Amino acid sequence: MGILYVSMAPLGALLAFACQDSRWNLLYFPVLILVIYTGFQLFERLQRETGQALVLLAETVDKRDEYTCAHSLRVAEYAGQVARRLALPRKEIDLIVSAARVHDLGKIATDNSILHKPTSLTEKERRTVVAHPGNDSDIAGQFSMYRSGRQFIRHHHERWDGRGYPDGLAGTQIPLGARIIAVADADDAMTSDRSFRAALAPGVALGELRCGAGRQFDPDVVETFIAWYRVAHDQPSLSAVPDAGTG
Repeated sequence: MGILYVSMAPLGALLAFACQDSRWNLLYFPVLILVIYTGFQLFERLQRETGQALVLLAETVDKRDEYTCAHSLRVAEYAGQVARRLALPRKEIDLIVSAARVHDLGKIATDNSILHKPTSLTEKERRTVVAHPGNDSDIAGQFSMYRSGRQFIRHHHERWDGRGYPDGLAGTQIPLGARIIAVADADDAMTSDRSFRAALAPGVALGELRCGAGRQFDPDVVETFIAWYRVAHDQPSLSAVPDAGTG
């Protein structure tokens, strides 16, 4: 509703001008203010309901695969925890969390036979999968509440070494929100059962993240994620997590 208060500034100036002309003009303003306030309430409700509908659609995509049900919800939770540990501004944290909730939305256009395939993908199938981050961001970007975070969605499969997709960005060229979502997404993928393999133990998954730090993932984000995991799961040390560079 911040935009409502901003819009009241010119209205106040108009009120002062009308009052100078005739005090009787003030009789019109309660009706005008009511109309404006009602309009903004409807606008806010439409935005909120549209956002909820998009999240429900993303959750429906998750439910297409029994192995990834609630995946986006968990990724959003992990990403939010990491963003808070990095002391990012509240507005940016909210943007990262909302982007994480719909980061796999583009998979709605991916055939189940590809999503559930237990064997290696063909080159054509791989191109379809690689296209999904761009589809994710294109869909989410149509809605104003996700427009600012669409780059987080588009680039969550980029790699720190520049060998990711869809645009081959490297290092800090990759938006921080996308780097955070990438780590959260990878951890949840590794610790969930998939059609082609069983879930990895949490400590093993964290070890894989640390081994990928500096190559696939932002090293700072990986260490922040591991630090949060240790506290959240009351594990002050994890012997299964090797030092960076040992993998």
